[in-house]
Amino acid sequence: MTKSFTSEFPHVERYFWTMVNQPNFKKVMGDVRQAESVPPVQKKAAPPKEQRQNEAKKEAPKEAPKPKAVKKEEEEEAPKPKPKPKNPLDLLPPSKMILDEWKRLYSNTKTNFREVAIKGFLGYV
Repeated sequence: MTKSFTSEFPHVERYFWTMVNQPNFKKVMGDVRQAESVPPVQKKAAPPKEQRQNEAKKEAPKEAPKPKAVKKEEEEEAPKPKPKPKNPLDLLPPSKMILDEWKRLYSNTKTNFREVAIKGFLGYV
């Protein structure tokens, strides 16, 4: 990535260079330098149209074999799955607290957020 590209994302760039300069990272990757310019991409020559059509015919998927009919006896012998045990929390009554409202209150409070959020939380208890 070039400097002109990464300058648009200063936080990502700072994080990248922080990680790159960690001792354990350097042990694995070695020294990392920023690219001066974007290397050109070499395009492969497209094969002739006839050759592409021949390759497509060769790669055409074969029809999947049809599954054999299963005997009724085999189906009956298969073990039946055990029912899942009931969760004891399902027996509790539904909560009156609307978590999204509390999160909004907590997130949007600029000062004294702990006190406001705790009062908002205790309002549901």
